Amino acid sequence: MLVVAGVVLNRLNVSITGMLAGSHARYVPTWMEVQITLAIVAAGLLAYRWAVEHLPVFEAASRPVATAPARDRPAGAPAPAGIRAYSARTWTRLGGIST
Repeated sequence: MLVVAGVVLNRLNVSITGMLAGSHARYVPTWMEVQITLAIVAAGLLAYRWAVEHLPVFEAASRPVATAPARDRPAGAPAPAGIRAYSARTWTRLGGIST
């Protein structure tokens, strides 16, 4: 399908370019043609964004979640899900206040 589209676009490019060169005319797209082109590109970007957010395009990397430091929870209590422990250097680099 992409091959057919490429051949058609190539033929259109050759014929339109050849016709313009032979007629000595100058072509400038109107504002509506520019707007339609930008709308098609924007629709493609929105479709890509939707696909990435709603379909498993980029799976989340399966990495282990570190536990929170012991001083933040009672002794023997399990760490809350999704909490990561950062070193003081990493925390400062992320914009937090070091202790």
